[in-house]
Amino acid sequence: MTSISDVIRRLPKQLAFACAVMGLLLGVSGVPNAARAARAITPLRIPARDYMGIQVGMEREEAHERLDRIGHAQGGESEEGDEGTWALSDRRYGFITVGFDRSGHLSWYSLFARRGGQRVLMREIGDLATARKQGNYIYIWNLAARGGRPACTVIVRSQDPDTLRSLSVSGLNPERSARAAPPGSAR
Repeated sequence: MTSISDVIRRLPKQLAFACAVMGLLLGVSGVPNAARAARAITPLRIPARDYMGIQVGMEREEAHERLDRIGHAQGGESEEGDEGTWALSDRRYGFITVGFDRSGHLSWYSLFARRGGQRVLMREIGDLATARKQGNYIYIWNLAARGGRPACTVIVRSQDPDTLRSLSVSGLNPERSARAAPPGSAR
């Protein structure tokens, strides 16, 4: 005998999702696996590799041009020229700190939520169930290289289970960094 969950899986995704949700809302006894069926047909949310037009591997000049369009530099770059911070004109994120490798390519960046700004939910960044959890509210995804884009790590941090405090993206080639982040640091 074919279960309702099996039937739902064969339907077009939008219709199958609607049926599964209706089963959940109505508590239909014939749909005991509606939640499982809904998860099976809903694509996993994988974190993006770039945020606000910033991406690992960008040339320093390109990154600076983009950063100057979305904010303004705060105190210039470090003495070595490998790091800088910009105040952003975004409702969600207040600041971004960036780091460049020895060849002048962006090797990592961290976005920091704007205090009192529009909340960013961690689950909007990626499916938390697919991330490695470290500590209470730190989630880490290692993304493989894809489409000519380098492999990278995406880390979201918070002080509560829902609202993002910071988001970091870093390349997976730490020996290219001008100055390596200390183990267990916020980068």
